[in-house]
Amino acid sequence: MRYLNLSENAFHVLPECVTGMSRLQELRISDNSLESLPVSIERLSHLRELHLRNNKVSTLPDSISLMQELRQIDLRGNPLTELPPAIASLLD
Repeated sequence: MRYLNLSENAFHVLPECVTGMSRLQELRISDNSLESLPVSIERLSHLRELHLRNNKVSTLPDSISLMQELRQIDLRGNPLTELPPAIASLLD
C-alpha cells in the first residue's frame, strides 16, 4: 500500500500498525484528535507526504528527521509552538 487516508476518524493516537507500513508514500491523518506522533514514525522511510492538518499536535518527534523522502508536511491547524531542530535536516 502506498496511500492511506485516515482523516476524520477521531483518532487520539496513531495506530501502531500504520508505522509498520514501510512502503507508504502518502499518509493523510487530518481532522483527528492526535496530540503527538509516535517516535516509530521514522519507520515510514518512503513517506513523501504527511498531512496532519487540524489535529492537536503540539510537538513533533526528533525521529521525523530520519524520514529522508519526506517532501511535504501539512501542519496547519495544530497548536505547534516550535519545530524540532532536526527537521531542518530534511531541507538539505
